[in-house]
Amino acid sequence: MKFYNREEEVNYLKTYCQLEPNTILFVYGSKSSGKITVMLKVIEELSEKDIIFFYYDLRKYATSTKEEFLEI
Repeated sequence: MKFYNREEEVNYLKTYCQLEPNTILFVYGSKSSGKITVMLKVIEELSEKDIIFFYYDLRKYATSTKEEFLEI
């Protein structure tokens, strides 16, 4: 799949995902903005590395506070 103007995001995420794990990364943005597609590209490019990815689709939940989000 061809990406247009997403190289910077893909490279940033690849670098971030290879750092010592001490945080959780949340990728968020407008609906249908390409979040999943970009992350799938990152996962594909890092498939040879010993990295485990978790994916949670929170689209069906409408949360307005951090507490609500953490409860999900």
